[in-house]
Amino acid sequence: ILTLDDVDYFLHCSTHPHNIYVEILVETGVLGLILFLLFLIIFLHNIFQKFDFRSNLHCALVSLLITIIFPFQSTGSFFSSRYLFFYFITFIFINTFIINNKK
Repeated sequence: ILTLDDVDYFLHCSTHPHNIYVEILVETGVLGLILFLLFLIIFLHNIFQKFDFRSNLHCALVSLLITIIFPFQSTGSFFSSRYLFFYFITFIFINTFIINNKK
């Protein structure tokens, strides 16, 4: 017997491909994927310019970012789930503690 929660799960989960890059490509097209990848490349470039290898916090945050942006993992929906929240919270913490870290 299916409950309303089961039906809700099946309806929402069946509409995305379970990979961020494929979902962005499908929903925004090639231009959206290029802009997203360009954002990631610029962000990673800024991180590694100010990265301090002696800081455990920097190493942990960069490890978390690499885990999140790994392209071959199965993910939730990027545009309609909590995954987007965790994605951008990671970017906010990295921006705060690495890029804008003024000593």
